[in-house]
This record gives sequence, C-alpha cells and structure tokens, in this order.
Amino acid sequence: MFLNSCVKLSVREFPSDCLICAIRPSLNFNKLHIFNADYYCYHTKIASKPRFKVSRTFQLLSVTYCLVLLAGIVKDTSKLREGMSAKDLFVMIRIANSVCISYCQMCYTHLTKAKLIEYNGLLSLISKRKAFGLKFMLTKSDVKKMNNRMFYAVLFASSLELLNFIPLFALENIDINLFADIVTSELATFGFLTILVLVTENFEIFATLFQRCLNQMEIYLSGCEQECPFEEQLYNTNATKCEKLQAMQRLYLAIGKCFKFCEVMFPADVMITYILNSMILVLLDGYVFVLYLRDRLVLNIFDCQILWKSLLIIFGCSLCCIQMRRVRALVDDRLSSLFKIPISKLNRIEATQIEMLIRMIVEQKPELRVSEMYTWGPTIVLSILATGITYMLVALQFRLFW
Repeated sequence: MFLNSCVKLSVREFPSDCLICAIRPSLNFNKLHIFNADYYCYHTKIASKPRFKVSRTFQLLSVTYCLVLLAGIVKDTSKLREGMSAKDLFVMIRIANSVCISYCQMCYTHLTKAKLIEYNGLLSLISKRKAFGLKFMLTKSDVKKMNNRMFYAVLFASSLELLNFIPLFALENIDINLFADIVTSELATFGFLTILVLVTENFEIFATLFQRCLNQMEIYLSGCEQECPFEEQLYNTNATKCEKLQAMQRLYLAIGKCFKFCEVMFPADVMITYILNSMILVLLDGYVFVLYLRDRLVLNIFDCQILWKSLLIIFGCSLCCIQMRRVRALVDDRLSSLFKIPISKLNRIEATQIEMLIRMIVEQKPELRVSEMYTWGPTIVLSILATGITYMLVALQFRLFW
C-alpha cells in the first residue's frame, strides 16, 4: 500500500527526504554525459529503494558521443595549414573545446561506478537520519527548493543550447562540412553545460545538508526546539543538549566525508584540463577581439557563435568557483555565530562541547583540493584570466597574422 501511494504522488507534492526527487531534472539532463545510470526511488514508476544503477545503454551512447567529438577533432586538425590565417583561430577554438570535453567524457565514463558509489553513499546517509536524532534530513521545502533550482538550471542550459543552434540555419551555402562543424560545436557546448549543471547540483546538495546540520546546532544552542516545524524537530526528544550537539557533530563529519567524495566527480586531470582549456580560450578570444578591432578579421554568424560559446565556458568555470565559495561562506557564517556564544554562562560539559564544535568546523571546512596542488575557489578564476591575458599580450608583440 505504501509503495502504491508513493507512486501516485504528484511532482508538486515534493516528498521529504528523497534526494532523487530533489535533483530529478539534473539527473535526466546528465544521463548521457555524466551519470550513465538509471535511478529509482519510492516515487518513480518502478517503486524501489532509492538507488542508482549503471546503464549499459547510456554508457554506449556516451562512447558514441565521444567518438563523434574525436571525429570532429581530426577533421578540424586537418584544416590547419602551414601558414595559418586569422580564420584558423576559430578552428583552434573548436579543437580546444572538443579535446577538453571529449577527455572529460572519457574520464566520466570510466568513473561511472565511482560516481554512483558517492551518490548511493548520500542516499545511505539520508536514510540513517534517525542515528543522528533527526526525523527528516531534508524537509519538503528543501526538496522543493532544490528541485526548482535544478529545473531552472536545466531549462536555462537547454534554452541556451537551442537559441545558439537555431540562428546557424540562417547561414547561406551550408554544405556538409559546415553542418558537421556546427554539430560538433553544439555537442561540445552541450557537454560543458552538463558539467555546469552537475557542479550546480553537487554544491546545491551539500549546501542544503550543511545548512540543515548547522541550523540544528543553532536551534539546540538557543533552546527553541519546540517552536520548530515538525520536520525540523528531533526524533529523540529525551536526549540532553550535549548529546544533541554530539549527534550534529557526527552528522557534520559524515556530510564532510561525503563532500570529499566530490573529488571523484571532479578528478585532478579533468579539472586541470578544464582550466587549461579556459586559459587557451581567454588567449584566443582576446586575440580574435584585437584582430577584429583592427579590421583584420571578418566574422560571420558561426564565428560569433563560437566566440559566444567560448565566453560561456569561461563564465561556467567562474560560476563553479563561486558555487564552491558559497558552501564555504555558509560554514563560515555559522562558525562566527558559535564564537559569539557566551561560554561563561554554560556549564563545563556544555562549554567543552562548544569548543569541540568550533575546533571541528575550523579543521574540517568543506573544500575541494585538486591533487593537493590547489584549492578549488575564486582564486582560480583570477589565475586563468591573468595567465590568458599575459600570453595574449606576448602573442600581440609578435604581430601574428598582421
């Protein structure tokens, strides 16, 4: 009866504690490029325990997608001549994008099982909420907010892809070679958009979970538990304040451990490739812009589309870094409120527990490190812009194509 009733739930009801329902738009959008998996929960057509399962069909489609991009790389490489012209800059931009996204595609296809272990671990963490004394890990409002944000992110990405693709048919004399260039360019853009939606999804999940944990800490410290909505109340109401804070401390560490698994979704080689591609795009776009201002280059619709897409990729890299900063800022805000608690008014046990919480949060702040080389954050954007502009100025001094 329970499974049948869950199947009949409408999407607008947004059941609590269902992570799959919360990120369903993103899961559907990323099936081909990122997940290569089917998903199940109590609210899908085939009602089941929430889980992810590898899909061989989508893995095969993913390999086919990668082969198309590789064919486009070979075709574009053959166009480069000994004496390069200014128009070949657009071919180089397409090659850079296709190489980057095809490499990311191969890595994500190889890491399918590792990705699913991470997401199944999140589902397991949410299902064990009673061990942390919580009735619900995600409230209905949390699920609704995450679902809406994922929906708008997917809608934005799909609309952007469609709006980029339609004007290209206004070009005259579209032959088979130009059509192949358009298709490979759109496929590469689609790959970057799926990565952008994936990053938004991951940071949205962990921002919500960290916020839930830290809000509960603040509720227990303020003693306003009875005034909370039903979904935010404790499962074990007989626990002392210290026991409640210890449960939230364990929950924080568990969420932090799952967050570290995000490094599987963003491995070092993929992130380095993405960053290098962004630097190359800054260099090439800046050079094309200078040539255009000096009337050394004539642009058609397809060329403008390539420039616009490359700027979108650079913007996507910046947005990923900003999303990471958002999670860190959330933890830092709650940490500052813990420092303001008057320790002198608490007993020795409670004061010790507060100090342990502060030390734990300071030492276990959420961060993603790329192969222990650097931390993923806004500073990367400045490095990308600085490096790209520096090499662009060096290239301008040699007066290439002038």
